[in-house]
Amino acid sequence: MPRSISCWFRVRGDRVDLLLNELSLSPPARDRVMARTRIEALLTTMRAATGEGLNRVLRTCEDFWGTPLSEGYTVAHWLQDGEVDLEMRRYLKAFASKGPFIDELLEAADAESGTLSEYRAAGQCGRAIGLAARSDEPLVSAEVGPWGTDPLTVESLIVSDSGSSDSSEVVCNLFAASTVEARRDWIRDRLRNKLRNGMDISGPGEPRHERGVLDRVPGPVSPPPQDMVR
Repeated sequence: MPRSISCWFRVRGDRVDLLLNELSLSPPARDRVMARTRIEALLTTMRAATGEGLNRVLRTCEDFWGTPLSEGYTVAHWLQDGEVDLEMRRYLKAFASKGPFIDELLEAADAESGTLSEYRAAGQCGRAIGLAARSDEPLVSAEVGPWGTDPLTVESLIVSDSGSSDSSEVVCNLFAASTVEARRDWIRDRLRNKLRNGMDISGPGEPRHERGVLDRVPGPVSPPPQDMVR
């Protein structure tokens, strides 16, 4: 991996990652059957998105594997669940096994710009929505409550030594295979413009492609070990 985020984004070229909207997995499903259905729907959306040329990488928050899907049943449990198709489990494991995490990208962006930031959509604070607003990369959401809509409006609050500012960004939210089809032209334009526009991670107050970038890259991360789930 390159020694800086700046180099890392250049190496990615015209690839566009998918960002898992962690807010869409809360509240947890009422039971494991519904939890499995939600993850299966997410994977269907992801397959459709990569079929349109988006990168086979799902950026997640650092606590992804411990995310509760239903009572007593986390993503890590799902990964080891013998009632779930093995290929589906392998698919998610391959997709979500790469760093850096969304949290790390946002924290490093704030550290570089000397700011603190908060992002809200549908009245909730989130991390993936913030990275989507800063990088113009698409969210992938479970079709639950307010997350079954596209586009989403993300409200940003940026605080620095000189004061605070707020703004809003409209972001792409893929919550079903049908939304990928509806967004086909946007995805193709995004892929064409990615390399030409340069950097993706944005600082406050400037156009996305003109703002500063990050200066560190965490190493690759691995899914939980096989003996993690009992």
